[in-house]
Amino acid sequence: MSIDAVAVLRIRRLPTPTTQFGTRFLVQHRGDCSLLHTLQRFEGTPLDEHVLSVRRILGDQLDAHDDPRGLFIFPDVCEPEGRSYARILSELEGAGGFGPLVKADHVPLRITNAAPGSYDELVRQARATLGDDAELAMTMTEVSFLIAKSTPTRASEYVTAREQLRASMGEAFISALEPHLEERAQQTIASQQRFMQQVERLTQERFEAPVVGAAELDQFFSSGQANAVIDSLGPGFKKHLEGALSSLGVALDELPEDDLARRLAKAAGVEPRRTTQRRTRKKR
Repeated sequence: MSIDAVAVLRIRRLPTPTTQFGTRFLVQHRGDCSLLHTLQRFEGTPLDEHVLSVRRILGDQLDAHDDPRGLFIFPDVCEPEGRSYARILSELEGAGGFGPLVKADHVPLRITNAAPGSYDELVRQARATLGDDAELAMTMTEVSFLIAKSTPTRASEYVTAREQLRASMGEAFISALEPHLEERAQQTIASQQRFMQQVERLTQERFEAPVVGAAELDQFFSSGQANAVIDSLGPGFKKHLEGALSSLGVALDELPEDDLARRLAKAAGVEPRRTTQRRTRKKR
């Protein structure tokens, strides 16, 4: 469950684009602008690459966006309520940023400005040799490497991708690439583990925490809300509730005052089931 990016476009009633799978992107129309949910992870992605994603989604439609500052990108955990471009940007101040309005052939700045010896430098080299095919070749090699790490029986898929890249880029390129693939795989695995730990923690908190706190429960019964709710459900519900309480097999008048069953009985006007005193005959 990642935090995805949303683009604020100064385009009134932007037509809803479709994904490569035929499903529709989410578009929210807000007066003189539209919010496009890109399905791209917000964190860790530079702004120019976010805008490049939008360019690939919208194509020439993006040219209708008119703001010299660029295209504003923000995380979808923010939910602006504004009904205009200016108002929404005012609400989101500090929550995102403007990316340059790049063209479809834009090369990400992290690749253009890659440090020597970095993974992005290897991507730059691949682009120089393979052109538009470089991104797919590098992605397939990295994905197959990660699959081989988790499923050794599929290691042959990585070998195939690696050898295809070796044929194009040479032995030195592969020798430099594989340590980066190992490092990136470990980062991915660690990220997945952190995510699962977060899900486990949230799930545990969800089931351990009471749905309704004691204070809210006290207010519900003491204010008469419980009586009103039960009355609104009609005599049939009251009869069913009385039967359910009777089936508990306990004396309601002996339960603590704050016991839920006793509170429900009182709110429903159910006569408490009292304890019976055993009588013993005196021996003559």
